[in-house]
Amino acid sequence: SGNRHDPMKIQSAWRDKFPKTDLTGGYIGDGYPLCVDLPDKMFLRKGAIYRLLGSSSSPELMEDHSNFKKDPNIKKFVLDDNSGLKARLCNASNGECQYSMSVTLDANID
Repeated sequence: SGNRHDPMKIQSAWRDKFPKTDLTGGYIGDGYPLCVDLPDKMFLRKGAIYRLLGSSSSPELMEDHSNFKKDPNIKKFVLDDNSGLKARLCNASNGECQYSMSVTLDANID
């Protein structure tokens, strides 16, 4: 498959459709909400946590497929300068961003 780390091919027809039990008598994934049940824009809500992974768009030990690097149609996500999230993550001092290793939102961002 071209993937040296995990050459396993995923075929939806081969998927085991039965839930997997955990070590306490429940099922793996029990207690986690479905994505469709979460409020809209959870990433902008109080309690959302952001971690700084470094200044590179490809952090250490993480690499995009070479096709992504060459394809001009693939864009990296960039926050708008007027973004409330960017202001919170930037934490500007004298016009320079002072990024923290971790930021937890203390209020919802519109």
